[in-house]
Amino acid sequence: MHTMTANWIPPHERSRFVSAYLGSSIGTAVTYIMCGYLIATFGWESVFYVSGGLGLLWYICWILLVYDTPAKHPTISIRERTYIENCLGKTIQTRSKPLPIPWKSLLLSKVLLINLVTQTGGIWGLFTLAAQAPSYFNFILGLNIKQTGLWSGMPHLVRWAFSFGFSMICDRLVKSKRMSLTNVRKMATCFCNILQGLFIWGICYSGCNSMVAVVMLFSATAVNGAISSGALAAVVDIAPNYAGVIQGIIGTVSTSSGFISPIIVGYLTLNQQTLSQWCKVFHLSGAICVGTGLIYVFFGTSAIQKWNTYDDSVSNEKELKLIVKKPNSSYTLDT
Repeated sequence: MHTMTANWIPPHERSRFVSAYLGSSIGTAVTYIMCGYLIATFGWESVFYVSGGLGLLWYICWILLVYDTPAKHPTISIRERTYIENCLGKTIQTRSKPLPIPWKSLLLSKVLLINLVTQTGGIWGLFTLAAQAPSYFNFILGLNIKQTGLWSGMPHLVRWAFSFGFSMICDRLVKSKRMSLTNVRKMATCFCNILQGLFIWGICYSGCNSMVAVVMLFSATAVNGAISSGALAAVVDIAPNYAGVIQGIIGTVSTSSGFISPIIVGYLTLNQQTLSQWCKVFHLSGAICVGTGLIYVFFGTSAIQKWNTYDDSVSNEKELKLIVKKPNSSYTLDT
């Protein structure tokens, strides 16, 4: 998706487009709510049949409707294509052959590392809430499975709505030049990491008050939606030519929190389903969110990196030297 964003979306519209990624939040919300009723009514098997069928339907639509670049789209208007290509300018390079990936520069990039740490922190908080909130509601607040599904799923709808509204504000700030792109990304990170961490801490101080706990959960999940205008969008800013590769690396590492977090939660709460043990879970998650957010605020940037631009002249010169040095060349000089 980041490759598609780099090829299709002008810089001042990226926050809004990346917020569309958070359509997954709608899926999460609907799945939580749907699963509670499906399991109670038809059994657990029905969840997989329904979810699998919807996934297959989405895949068919993707194959039929999506194209890699504006130049490859069969029905795009000339006006729209020209607008997109002019807005993107020279940040995207087009070649007959794929661009070689500057692995050394990429893997040693401090900017990439900062982005990786920031996204990992934000996702850690989100995954902890998404995966463990049902257990917390069940064991600590005493809610039944239908109530748990409802209160675990609804925050993700709020997250998507917050993401879309917040991204519109960010794009307007960038387009009007009231804030630099880097400062907009840092502001968004304050919401999706730092403020999320504070709300997660608030959950453990809510005690057994289910209303306060639900408000804190809603708030923590909602502000995480700002990630679409923060570190997630910044990947396209720093290296649009390699945005897909970079986000692939970051996504692989950051989503590891999806299985590490449950292991830690299991260790802390195994046979100890008490408020004090769950507070340890929320204290840890909140600290990770706040800490990684501060790292981006102090050191993050959206400036295009030098290694984003590939010098074709250097590549052609190297290829020419190889041809000249080739001993068994088919070309001969007449004497």
